[in-house]
Amino acid sequence: MSDTPIRNTPIQRVIVFLIDGLHWKAPERLSMPVFNSLIPEGTYIAQSTMILPHHPTVGEYGQLHSSSFPNPVLQAGTLFLGPNTKMLQEAFPSGDNSLFIANTKAYLSVSRGVTINSHHPGLSDQQVL
Repeated sequence: MSDTPIRNTPIQRVIVFLIDGLHWKAPERLSMPVFNSLIPEGTYIAQSTMILPHHPTVGEYGQLHSSSFPNPVLQAGTLFLGPNTKMLQEAFPSGDNSLFIANTKAYLSVSRGVTINSHHPGLSDQQVL
């Protein structure tokens, strides 16, 4: 049985941080006070084991996705990726605002269906946050 109380009020917004490239202990080792303050208020997955990153650009996968395997797998929640596989952001009601910010164009394919997309390679990590 979980010690987490059941929420009786509707959820007003969902914020998902997928931080690519940081060690799983970064939140406790780096100065990330705002991120760390959000952890007790939501669901936090401290560490996940990913399949081998690989950036195929040919074949069916290369036609569907612009990033390595772990990214669409995380967004879709499945290894079985196809042209109609729904991404996390597509699970929320249409018409709600959603935002995807990255400092690379590699994530264009996993941000489909997001209402506000920003993929500017010139941004620093700090500017993205």
